[in-house]
Amino acid sequence: MHAAAETVWLDRLEQLPPKTVFVFTTNMPEKLSPRFRDRCMRLDFESDSGKLARAARKLLSAIWKRETGKTVAPSSFSHLVDKATENGRLSFRRAVQLLATELGKEIRP
Repeated sequence: MHAAAETVWLDRLEQLPPKTVFVFTTNMPEKLSPRFRDRCMRLDFESDSGKLARAARKLLSAIWKRETGKTVAPSSFSHLVDKATENGRLSFRRAVQLLATELGKEIRP
């Protein structure tokens, strides 16, 4: 997030009505300013590829079907899940980005 955007959000966060929740997600919390991080509650989500690979393949298969109209077995996306895994941690965002590349190849004439 750019510094200007952080400043706007910091102002907004100070003025929120009670019981209001905003969810910010990032793969790099260290890039957020300490002032911004101090006003947030950090929740770490599971990213263990061994536990999440099946769910990632299922998600990619659903996206593929939605975008192409073709049904493909989730196991067909194992190569994308493998590419989206680094040091045993799976990035769903990276997997979807890789799928977008595959979709581009599939859809182009």
